[in-house]
Amino acid sequence: MIGRSTLLSIVLALAAGVALFVVKYQVQALEDELASARLHLDESREAVHVLHAEWHYLTDPQRLADLAGRHLDLRPVTAENLVVIADVPMREPELPRERGGQIAEGPSRDSGLGMPAAGPQR
Repeated sequence: MIGRSTLLSIVLALAAGVALFVVKYQVQALEDELASARLHLDESREAVHVLHAEWHYLTDPQRLADLAGRHLDLRPVTAENLVVIADVPMREPELPRERGGQIAEGPSRDSGLGMPAAGPQR
């Protein structure tokens, strides 16, 4: 019959073959994953490159000046456009309003819902 050492060597060879088979397919799966990651990285780099180029085009000062000239009615500031602060008219003070038979001071506290806003009443 077969000796113990021969049987042991056959079992070890079989185990080594199965282990090698399993490791081979694990390595192939990892290589496929690495190739996919590299492809994704290359696509991302290309997209970043395109976005960089688009950003530089969109923020080009000459292009923006041309667009502003075509679409905005801007004119240079002249001395006639400038005024001193004393020439700016002041707002008229708000007049007291009547509310429920009482004269309210200052702006109305009405919340817009038909109820007075919370706070002390005068």
